[in-house]
Parts: sequence; structure tokens; C-alpha cells
Amino acid sequence: MYAELTGRVPTSFRGGLPDTLDDYSAHWLSRHGFVHRKSPPDSGITYHADGLLTVQEQKEALETYFNSRGLRIVPEGRKYLALSKLQ
Repeated sequence: MYAELTGRVPTSFRGGLPDTLDDYSAHWLSRHGFVHRKSPPDSGITYHADGLLTVQEQKEALETYFNSRGLRIVPEGRKYLALSKLQ
């Protein structure tokens, strides 16, 4: 869910060299069928956009939840994110 809110992809979901080359080619390789990218896994969490919470409030709530369990969300570059243990 956090990845969906931020538009980032978990680092555990990197597709290796083919996906990296596809990223550099602005997805030309996947559009023309040379590379078949995997769909992101379903988070299993559903939410709706009724306006009760803003995106920022949802992100902060998730960050607080992760922090309470000893985890921290770390951005990696402009596209990826990772979880690391608090020290």
C-alpha cells in the first residue's frame, strides 16, 4: 500500500537486467514484446478514496505503524524503496 501511495517499487521486486534495460529504454522493450515485466504483487490491503484521509496522512500513518514495529522505510533512488530495521 505504501508503494502504491508513493509510486515507488519495493527493492525486493526489482526484475534484474531485463527490467533495468527496459527502464533505460523508456519501456520500449516491453511495449514491443522483447521483455515481459511482472505485475506488482497485490498488497492484500484495500482502501478507498473517500477523502477521509489525505495521501500524506495515510503515508504518515503507515510510517508510524512501521516505526512502532522497529522498521523504517528508506527511499532508494527515484523509483525504489526498502525496509530496514531501526537501530
